[in-house]
This record gives sequence, structure tokens and C-alpha cells, in this order.
Amino acid sequence: MEVCILIGPKIFSSAAVFADAIKAYKLCTLIGEPLETPPNDYGDICKLLLPNTKFKFDTSVKFFCRLNDDSNDNLPIQPDILVKQKTKDTEKGKDTILEYAKKWINKQKK
Repeated sequence: MEVCILIGPKIFSSAAVFADAIKAYKLCTLIGEPLETPPNDYGDICKLLLPNTKFKFDTSVKFFCRLNDDSNDNLPIQPDILVKQKTKDTEKGKDTILEYAKKWINKQKK
């Protein structure tokens, strides 16, 4: 059975990292619109205490930009199948992308 995940520009940061993993490892089909910004994620947190001021702060040990190991890739995640929300559907309260995904899933079953 084929699996798809819907993505769009207003996705939150953890979901963007998840979408990046799906795209990098080809886990399923991404349907929808490109993300608004490139995914980013931070590694382990390092707690620091400055010796003179006793100021405490946290920082990340490593910044991960993309799972595809391309440090120059600063583009938002692109869907495998681009489907844009139609204004006329929005006015009717209809989700263009969800309706497309339903049809796509039904085609996969055949």
C-alpha cells in the first residue's frame, strides 16, 4: 500500500524536519505545497556557565541543515506531487490538497 503525507508552507519546525527525513530516505510520497522555509534542527543541548559573570545559558552542539548532507541546500522541502490550494475551493471550505490525496490513494489501490 502506498503512503502519502500532506505538506504545506505553514508547517511547524519539527514537522519540517520529519518531511526532510521522509524526502531524504524516500519513505513515502509528499503531496501539497513547498514548505515556507528550509528545515533546520539542532543537536544536543550544551549547558554553559560563564566563570566570571556566572551567567548560565544553553547552546546547541551541532546544527543540522539537511539530511541529504548537502550543506549548500538551503531550499524549502518540495513535495513529490505539487498541488496548490485553489481560491475557489477555499471559499467553499474545500481542501484541494486533501481531495487530491484521497484520489491519489484510491488510484494506488488499483
